[in-house]
Amino acid sequence: MDYIKLANMLFPEVDLTIEECFNAYPKRIMPVGAEVTRIAPSPTGYFHIGSVYGAFIDKLIAYHTNGVFYMRLEDTDAKREVANTGDIAYDMLSYFGLKPDEGYAGDNKPQVGNYGDYVQSKRKNIYCAFAKHLVSIGKAYPCFCASAQNKDEILKRRQEQLEQNDDIEEKDACRDLTLEEIEQKLSQNIPFAIRLKSCGNPDKTFKVKDRIKGEREVRENTKDIVILKSNKTPPYSLAHVVDDTLMGTTTVVRGKNGIHHFLHTLNFSMLLV
Repeated sequence: MDYIKLANMLFPEVDLTIEECFNAYPKRIMPVGAEVTRIAPSPTGYFHIGSVYGAFIDKLIAYHTNGVFYMRLEDTDAKREVANTGDIAYDMLSYFGLKPDEGYAGDNKPQVGNYGDYVQSKRKNIYCAFAKHLVSIGKAYPCFCASAQNKDEILKRRQEQLEQNDDIEEKDACRDLTLEEIEQKLSQNIPFAIRLKSCGNPDKTFKVKDRIKGEREVRENTKDIVILKSNKTPPYSLAHVVDDTLMGTTTVVRGKNGIHHFLHTLNFSMLLV
């Protein structure tokens, strides 16, 4: 298949390239050992004390390494958004002495820093550029299936897969469409999402470094996850990888079962292998 032609068919309006994105977000000039951390709430509910605790750790890491602690608003889930909760989150951080060094500072307020926009809903052109690139190298494809299509069959298939090998392999029916079939669907104005074309082997693993729990072993991905919705909005699975890469995030603090742990952030380049 001519993947470059496919990418141009799916994204005729997207001229921005990922090379231009990287040029617009140059590598941070930081002291040796400096770390860049972030708090990235979604405005779908009110900021809670667990998030404050995570931000406290973020702030300490950045402070003690002469790094940067920034705030990004991950507002791509418009259906669940609660008004003013982004503002409230920033105000809470400031109240507890955890004011970010950089980033989002509230709705309709000037942002601080050179790595914005720090609001994800204002970065759609960037996500489309990365999605288009993945299509152009054969790492992603369009999915024309309705979101609720054959839901019972999907659940049944997932249960069978879990019973067979304790895992779920998500391979979409649109994965093997020909260029001609895709072109025909586009001519009919059928909405489409973009899915990652997974090439993982469930029998293989790779290692990540957790700075509290140590080296962790994770199975390769076998799921064709959605990376761009039909309205050109990315879910978390694409948006945070792109943003953490461009914004130079070095360390992510996550909470699990009451224990906060640290992961060196995934880089977008990991999607390309």
